[in-house]
Order: sequence, then structure tokens, then C-alpha cells
Amino acid sequence: MNSWYAVAQDGELVGMFDKNLSRAGEAYLIEEAIYQVASNVVLCAEAGSALHQVLSQFQKLGIDPAHPDKCTEEAAALMRAPGLDDPTLQDLESIAFVTIDNADSRDLDQALYLEATAAGSRVLYALADAAYYVRPGSALFTEALQRGVTYYAPGMAAPMLPPALSEGLISLNPDVLRRALVFDISLDNAGEVCSTAVYQARIRSRAKISYDGVQAWLDGRARGESHDWDQLPFASSLAQMVVVGEQRMALARERNVVEHNRREAQMSIDPEDNSKFRLRMRDRNDVERYNEQISLLCNMEGAQLLLRQQKLSDDLQAVFRVHLPPIAERLQKLQRALDAICDAHDLQDPWRWDGEQLLADYLESLPVDAIYARLRQAVGRQIMLINHASEFSAEPGPHHALGVDGYARFSSPMREIAGIYTHKEFLEAQGTIKALDVSEDELLREQVIAVANKAKKVQRRLQKGFQLHIIEQYLRDDLALPLQQRPLRDATVMGMRGTRIYLAVDGLALDLKLYAGDLERHWACRYEVSDIDAIPSDQSAPSLRVGDRAKLRVGSWDDKRNRFILELVPRSRD
Repeated sequence: MNSWYAVAQDGELVGMFDKNLSRAGEAYLIEEAIYQVASNVVLCAEAGSALHQVLSQFQKLGIDPAHPDKCTEEAAALMRAPGLDDPTLQDLESIAFVTIDNADSRDLDQALYLEATAAGSRVLYALADAAYYVRPGSALFTEALQRGVTYYAPGMAAPMLPPALSEGLISLNPDVLRRALVFDISLDNAGEVCSTAVYQARIRSRAKISYDGVQAWLDGRARGESHDWDQLPFASSLAQMVVVGEQRMALARERNVVEHNRREAQMSIDPEDNSKFRLRMRDRNDVERYNEQISLLCNMEGAQLLLRQQKLSDDLQAVFRVHLPPIAERLQKLQRALDAICDAHDLQDPWRWDGEQLLADYLESLPVDAIYARLRQAVGRQIMLINHASEFSAEPGPHHALGVDGYARFSSPMREIAGIYTHKEFLEAQGTIKALDVSEDELLREQVIAVANKAKKVQRRLQKGFQLHIIEQYLRDDLALPLQQRPLRDATVMGMRGTRIYLAVDGLALDLKLYAGDLERHWACRYEVSDIDAIPSDQSAPSLRVGDRAKLRVGSWDDKRNRFILELVPRSRD
């Protein structure tokens, strides 16, 4: 029997995920606790625990961490016949592939190997061959089509494919043979593509290594330090990754790709208190950016292959990721906002944007002095806000954020239904696997696109739900203290919308909202809120401008509005 999750109430297991229910009859069941049910009943999450909140959030959004029995049975059958002896596979076992991911990742979609050549570089990028195992008509594909993606949460994930596949047979784990779809790309000395071939192969990854681990090795290497990796067969590959990564980032800048100083908010369950989430802000290191460039390169090259194939055959039902450029009205609004910020802070060149300068060049030209850090942060946010959201589409189109005319998602075949479907269509076009009937495939593509776009929205709602939990626990701890002892928290004013003022709190990695009405009640005066500032009618009350440093503390909890009321503390009281 496949496991599922249920809530205990009055000695019964009340199903969370629409499973068939039966009376447990177990006197020890804890009220409101969540149990994992398979051949026995195991306590999974007590009421009030962070994991309970994770599972409850999954329930609210209709996300099931468990898979139907039929999927488990199909996965077991595939593990008995993994297709590794397929004579059509190219044998790349001798190539020193490695996977580079977060240290705790277990679903390894991608492995890489790079080498220097006389002309430039050769990039081998191996992607898990999920489309070989998960085929239309199977229970596995049907379930993946319903889910759309793997949903990640603090402490656990709801995988698109059963863990026996996503963490086992299909995952490019070290020291085992695996099927892969390999991008074999030749680059010149500037990082431009000379040729691309894509084929199925059999590989054996040499190691599972982390971004931080590779970064530490590279940093030590630059200092002349020795390391155990120095003599391993993948050492030269990692060194060449730096060369290719830098080349590709330089080419991206030439395409006006705006490189925001993206920081990653990582949520986890506090190991010292399982009732709480923990959030930490981490900057992406260079290795993550290099690895990202190689992944983007494959997705861009894959899109070009699909576009060329579409011209040769009407049977190809490709899926593209499209990101439309901002319309002229948004660019004009951005210029007005940046001008207003410059006026408010008495800034001149290079802070003023003329509407013609490439935004990538504009951002790069801004001063990097520490005193301007908050202004740069706020300006970057204004630029991000003009962009449309990307979406999956049957029609090819530009990907504005990447500065290319075609992009497809090849790189996440175990975590996105769009990835599995894209691999399938490419292999059908190559004649490697039998194609579906065209009308059947057209309908399937429509379903894939609809589910993939919906899943992106669900993932955002899921993350927002966890962020709200973190904000609540973060601020409720403050409420337990007397007002004058509550922490004063530094923040950057990021923007205004209506009567809401958005502030990025230092160290929290999330925005908080300050309401003009709360300011007016606290300071007993009117506040006039525009797009870039909030000005009080009483000059003794504090004002706010986009890019300012502000100080906040928790004032109270509003039961009626179900939210915290934040107080703005004058800067003079630092």
C-alpha cells in the first residue's frame, strides 16, 4: 500500500488528501496530529509543529506528497528493467561528469563535464532521461501531468515523480550507471556556440558536490592551496566551468541582460525548535552563476533545435518559455520613478536614466559605495517591477530577461512536466521514440502548458504561505517583550502602492508592509503617499522615501484585520 497522510480526530484518521478513510481505532492517536499511513500508522507531525504547517499548507493547495499505488507499481517495474543496456545509447561512462547542486539536494537532474579545446571549449551537459521512463498513457505521466512540478517546502517536498525514481533510478546519482540526454556543445574562445549535438547516452557521475564546496575549492586554488580534488579527473572540468561561465555572462551583458544582485531566501525547520521555521538570506556564489549559465545555454540551444525542427515538420508540438519585454508605458513609468527618486535624494548622473541607456549598463554604472547600498537595492526593485511574468506557450517568442529569441525548459525533466514533455517531443523529432498521433499530441500539449503555468502560480502561493508563517513567528516573539525592549529593525524602503509602504527588513529576506493609516493614527497627522515617498502633514513626524533607511518595531496585533501593526521609529532615536 502506498503511504498517505491523515489528521487524527477523536480516535479516527480524517484524510487530508481525499483518500479512502477508515476508522483507526487507535487509542494513542494524538488529537490534530498528522500521521503517515502505510502498512502501519506513524506519527509524522504534531499539532503546532512547523511540519504540521507545511502539510496543512499542502492540503490547502491540494498538493499530495504521496503517490497513488499504481505509480509505485510502475516505478518498481522500471527499476527491474532500467534500460541501461539499450544499444542505441552512446557510452560516456569514461567521462568524469559531476553533479553540482545544493548540499541537501537528492533529485539530481543535471551533470556536467567541460574541457578546453584548441578552438575554445567543449561542454557536455547530461540531463536525466525522465522521458524514457515516464511516457504518455502511463500512471506516472498522468500523475505528473496533474501535479505539474515538484513542490518544495521547508523540511520536505511533494515530488512530481515517486522518490524511487526522482531520487533513485532517474536521478544522476554518483557511482551508478544512468540514462541521460546529453547536450554536446562546442564553443569558441569568446563562449559563442559553434555547434550543438544532442543524444541519449549512458553516464556514470563521479561525485555529488555542492555549490559551496566547489566555491571553496576554487577560492583555495586561487590562493595556491592544495586539495584532495586537485588530482581527481573532474578538477580540470571545474576549472573550465569558470572560463565558460565568465564568457557566457559577458555575452549576456552584451544582450542587455540585467544581472540583479539576487539573494536567496532559504527556509528550513529550526532543528532546535520544531515548532518554528528558520529563514536565512544567502548570496548566490560564483559557482551557482556559472552553473546557471551552462543550464541556460542548453535551454537556449534546445529551443533553437526545436525551432529548426518545426520548420521541417508540422508534427512537432514544442513548448517554449516566453518572457515578453515590458511595454513602452512601463519603461516610461520606470523613468519617471527613477527621476523622482533622484529628485528626492538630490542625485545626478549616473543615477539618472535617460530611457535609452541599456538597463544592464545603467545598473552596472551605479556607485557601489556602502552608503549607496540601499538606494541600489531600491532602484533594482523598480527595474524588476516593470517585467512581465514568463509563461509556457505553444508559440515561440522572445525571452526578454535572457535577451534571446527562443527558450525551452530542457533542464528540469524530473521536476517539471514541461521538461518531460519537451524531452519527449525532441526525441520524437529525432525518431528515437514513436510519436503520438498529432491530434492527441496537440491536446496533450495544451494540458501540459495549462498545468505548467498553473503550477508556477501554486508554487508562489505555497512560498507566500510559508513566508507569512515566518513573518508571524518572527514578529510574535517581539510582542512578548515590553514595547521599549522590542528590537528596532533596520529596513530599506522599497516602494509604495496606494496606502501601503513596502520595506525590506535587514536579515529577514522578506518584505513587510507599513500602512499609511497606522502611521496616521500613531503620529496623529495625515500622510500623503505617492509612488516614491510618504510625507506627513506634521513635520515632526517621520517621512519616508524609496531608498531610505528606516527603523521599525512591532507595535501591536490587530485581531480585527488579522495583522501586525508596525511602528516607524524616527531616525534620531537610533
